[in-house]
Amino acid sequence: MLLFFVCTDVAAAATSVHLTRDGAPFAGGEVCRFAARDGENPFRRWLASQELTCVAAGSLTFPPGLWNVFARADGVLSPVTLIDGAAAPAAIALPLASAATLAPLLPAGRGGIVYATRSGSAFPIAAGTQSLSVPAGEPLWLIVIDRSTPAAVFTTPAIEAGGRRSLDARAGGGSAVMTWISVPESDRKAIAAAHDIASPHVALKGGDESEPLPPPETMHGAFVLLRGIATAGEKQLELSGRSWLPSAEKVKVAAQPVTINEQPLVARGAATVIVNWSANDGIIELSRDIPDCDSANAKPPQFELSLLSCPSPQPPERTVDSASCQVIRHETLATDRLYGTLTLDGVPPATYRAELKFGNLPPIESGVVALPFQIQNLRLVAGYDQVYGDVTFGGEPLGKDATLGFAGNGRGFAHREKSNYRAALDHMLATDDVINIAACDDPLRAFVVVDRYAPRSQRFDIEIPDNELTLTITDTFTQLAIPGATVRYSVMSKLLPRRPVVTHTVSAKGEESSVVIRSLPERELRITVSAPGYQKQDLEPFSLTKSEHRKLDVKMMPLRGSRGLIVSPIAFENASILWFSPSGVETEHAELSSDGTFVYAREHQADETLAVVSQSHPLWVLRSPAVARGATMTLQFPNAQRRNFEVALHGGNSTDNHYIAIVVGGLRIPAPAFSQHAILRRMQTVVRNARPLAVSDIAQTGPIEIILGPTTDELLSRWLGTDFFALPQFAGAPREPLAPGAESVTFELP
Repeated sequence: MLLFFVCTDVAAAATSVHLTRDGAPFAGGEVCRFAARDGENPFRRWLASQELTCVAAGSLTFPPGLWNVFARADGVLSPVTLIDGAAAPAAIALPLASAATLAPLLPAGRGGIVYATRSGSAFPIAAGTQSLSVPAGEPLWLIVIDRSTPAAVFTTPAIEAGGRRSLDARAGGGSAVMTWISVPESDRKAIAAAHDIASPHVALKGGDESEPLPPPETMHGAFVLLRGIATAGEKQLELSGRSWLPSAEKVKVAAQPVTINEQPLVARGAATVIVNWSANDGIIELSRDIPDCDSANAKPPQFELSLLSCPSPQPPERTVDSASCQVIRHETLATDRLYGTLTLDGVPPATYRAELKFGNLPPIESGVVALPFQIQNLRLVAGYDQVYGDVTFGGEPLGKDATLGFAGNGRGFAHREKSNYRAALDHMLATDDVINIAACDDPLRAFVVVDRYAPRSQRFDIEIPDNELTLTITDTFTQLAIPGATVRYSVMSKLLPRRPVVTHTVSAKGEESSVVIRSLPERELRITVSAPGYQKQDLEPFSLTKSEHRKLDVKMMPLRGSRGLIVSPIAFENASILWFSPSGVETEHAELSSDGTFVYAREHQADETLAVVSQSHPLWVLRSPAVARGATMTLQFPNAQRRNFEVALHGGNSTDNHYIAIVVGGLRIPAPAFSQHAILRRMQTVVRNARPLAVSDIAQTGPIEIILGPTTDELLSRWLGTDFFALPQFAGAPREPLAPGAESVTFELP
């Protein structure tokens, strides 16, 4: 008989271990390892096992798993390093430093560890151990362990190099709370590059402080110990200190010697922002010449300084969304000084914008990205470019008080009596800049487009054209008027290549079929006319003279397709229907008239998603009815609750901004439909770590869930404008339910 034995265990490759002392090679000694279950949580790293394997220095084999590794010899000991047995390096170097000896007296049958508080290393004590080497010159904790759980904690001062100390841990130890510190990776990198950072402090709210924390560079994964807790019950641990953001965690102190809180206190670095501001002479006189329409009741102008926290710029624009900035400090300053400084310590790392305002003059702005443990300076100088001149309408003096808005933040005022204006600009006028004019006590609203560069402090007259364009929209076949049509017109640039410098949309009122547009610049106009149930029509480009009155008849071609109706007691406004395939591709987009009628061209299947987006109704998502081509699609808009809620983030990277998606009744709202819904309400689609996202007007036709999607940095530009949540890589994104009656959903991030 032949017997065959197959060996299934493959021996792991040995790691070469090199010992050094003061930078020089060290001969002799031994290298040891003991198991860990986690690389960051110290409870799982140091307390998992006290079984120690030691061999002569030279090489060491690592089975799969995480391993704590250190070296020792007579009078010397290395810090502990972590090795992943599945990817063990070919060689490691362990630096030896002076050691001392601790002789622990442990309860019978118990093991433990000795924890060196400054280096953050721990060394196991097996049951029955008489003595062991410990780092010299470091305060030590002896933690008695009962089945991987601390049963008692004893502290002892540092032992000098070569010294020996006994520590009786057989009874007592007193009550204690143990937790640990987590430092985000980005802050660890900032610590390595910073200088003179002191460690924070940890204390019970209204109570005693913890044992001192290690230096910032070794603080991640460090134990925190609070001793002598007098009473049990729920308490709050608080982390604070110069250069650190406050952090807190609740802990329920039990009636036992040691209470463990494995949820870490997160230590994040703070920043300092210093704003230096100044204003030029003459700013008070300039402010008097540029009032607002209610100047009679205006208060005397004062300097106002604001510091705002803003989200990080989003790709691909790489600009800060001003509407999402939040004021964190505002000060009103006296006018007896034209300079000053504002310092903010301990602010979260973020993008900051400082604004200096005086009266009705344009705000002066400057921004900076504040990083952990750094001081950032902002300088604001209130000095303006100026222009002046006459304002005329059809060649005649305007004769009205009016405000003028210029490109950027420029502001001006035209005076009724003088028929002229003065303006303060943050940059000089250039060709194709737009100036908006609004009369104070008159419905006049107009704009002009600049035709030439305007030098600093020179005359620049503004002439508003007295022209008019009337478009009457009718059906090509019936010659009947088409009510409710929309006209979108663009004023093109003077410079090449041509581009729109102003685009406006005007809709016919009620049942009217005509649209009237007045005071158009002498520029090329490009006009698109649309109406529900009709093909969009682009008119041939043309222009008007300054005094021309032109009438155009626009004949529209009815769409060929199927008819549809959404029944609702409320008229629809700015409404459309979007269909999406299961893979997230938009299959059709139809305009919805005020009475709910629409025309669609394609045959749609029951596995498609249909979204109804409007300014008048909540966002409604449903499975598309399977209606054959040519058949009428009739839908009843649901009488569903409108849900308004906030989405917030807790933890994670303070600079991350996440896209979200909403699921209603098991059906996800496609990203483009949610984006269009948000645009109509001037709402964001991104939740920022420092500020909740407000979501409004979602029709709750079933249970609602929120999906936390990719960050703005993770989302590739080619996916923007698509239903990117349908991509496979986002299928497992975290989601949280919106509870009945709840007003917020919070995602806990690691």
